[in-house]
Amino acid sequence: MTRTSTYKRLYGKDGYQKIRDSRIFVVGAGGIGCELLKNIAVVGFGHVELIDLDTIDVTNLNRQFLFKRKHVGQPKAVVAKEAALALNKDMTIVAHHANVKDDKFNIAFYRQFNVVINALDNADARKHVNRMCLLSNVPLIDAGTNGLRGNVITIIPYLTECYECAAKPPPKTLPICTIRSVPSKPEHCIAWAKYLYQRVFGETDDTNVLSDITLASLYEKDADPTAVAHALVRKLFRDDVIAARDTVESNMVWSFGPPRPVELGDDDVIKPVEITTLSDTEVLAEEMNMRAFVEAVCVLYRMAFNHTGEKASPLSFDKDEPVGMAFVAAAANLRMICYKIDPITIFDARSIAGSIVPAVSTTNSMVSGLAIHRAATLITKGKPTSLDDPVLRTNYVTFFGAKPLQAIIPLGANPACQVCGRKATGMHCTATSTLGDLVDVLEKKLEDDDVAIEAGGTLLWTGDETAARKRTLVDLGIADSHTINVTDSDDKEYVLVALYRSHGPIELDEMIGYDPAPLDDDDEGLEMKRQPEPGSDSDVELEESDGEIEVIEL
Repeated sequence: MTRTSTYKRLYGKDGYQKIRDSRIFVVGAGGIGCELLKNIAVVGFGHVELIDLDTIDVTNLNRQFLFKRKHVGQPKAVVAKEAALALNKDMTIVAHHANVKDDKFNIAFYRQFNVVINALDNADARKHVNRMCLLSNVPLIDAGTNGLRGNVITIIPYLTECYECAAKPPPKTLPICTIRSVPSKPEHCIAWAKYLYQRVFGETDDTNVLSDITLASLYEKDADPTAVAHALVRKLFRDDVIAARDTVESNMVWSFGPPRPVELGDDDVIKPVEITTLSDTEVLAEEMNMRAFVEAVCVLYRMAFNHTGEKASPLSFDKDEPVGMAFVAAAANLRMICYKIDPITIFDARSIAGSIVPAVSTTNSMVSGLAIHRAATLITKGKPTSLDDPVLRTNYVTFFGAKPLQAIIPLGANPACQVCGRKATGMHCTATSTLGDLVDVLEKKLEDDDVAIEAGGTLLWTGDETAARKRTLVDLGIADSHTINVTDSDDKEYVLVALYRSHGPIELDEMIGYDPAPLDDDDEGLEMKRQPEPGSDSDVELEESDGEIEVIEL
């Protein structure tokens, strides 16, 4: 029996040949992405393109199984490609170490694929891929996990609901790369501080996000706890921050500009403060956070370490234990100050710290297996035309209750959705096409000389901007695959998508006009809804656990 025998029996000889001839685009090479690529190689898909902007971090190694320690610092997509080829040399894999939102990944790029599979860890990128698949008319499989739960959603353009058919709840996952390198929210810093607590005072754990931090001064014989605390402050909030600030790659992604280190000289002394005197409801200043940090380190160090420098009594973090909570709050606030994030109270820090739960790799594996079977079925049987088709069922994975795997019929495309509720019209243009050219074509096509044109939130034309007629669409910021909104004199709305070519006049495909979407929330007929997860009281949107932690509501 060969590796492919099982799949030939499952999908049929002709069906398996379609899989061999197929082209798949996988977005993301993290926790789910690695599992997807492994499955793709084992099944034997013919051509795969993989994209991921990240590089491999040591904390990825315990759950992203295509990577090894020697790969740390290398692009995820490139290493994942080589690992998959080692499993199946008969397939073609193209790796892109790039941002999926780059202009080169346009509609023409998406249209070459039979299926796109999302394995992303942020909503913004998932929305972008969702829109590109709709504009390209390519099926999208969105795979997500959240702790012990997961889902696989199939999106067929203009048949099923899309990723944006309903407002999403706040993201419930925190990417580890963000926690370690580019924090932008208090949650990132609280998670970092909890890992720091475990690293310094807890059981040794090679999977700890901060396991590679060097803390030699902790393990010296007869170490002075106060000296240890000062050394930690200088390393974590001065030296490491300076090193991060001077890293060119990070300078391109910080939300609030490069970080600043705490102002502390080698000989400066930080006076500890009694933990019991700290207010739970007041935001502490930088100096007070340093004093609280030093005091907490001194107390915890004496509890965990003996005089030989051995961690004889490892500690476990408890948000209700005052000293440990003071350590986490002070460490998190100092990191927030360094990274220009507004610090928070100990009360707020306790609320966040008490709601962090690790991700589960097994869920990634189950979800990726479902996603690949879904992709193979779409390729072998073609696009479904009815919501009743089993291939469209939304699969939910949960390790709670009696039914770990459930399937639910999805909702149809929502006419109130501003993304999938309106089918876009192709606008074929060139780099020299002007706004005036577009106005002339629209007025002729719609037999209306009172049209308004908007793109990217900017109103480009209402009929009075004569000087703007000569500006090219490129100059106005309309790149390939960008959308343009048009409104006629009867308030009919049209969506155009720019499709650039080398030469020729502006030409429009068949235009479909839509009445303005109602804004009345009481209109139940067009209320935007999403199929709730079985057993839950509210809608749940799951994101890929790319070596992430889950933040759950208290």
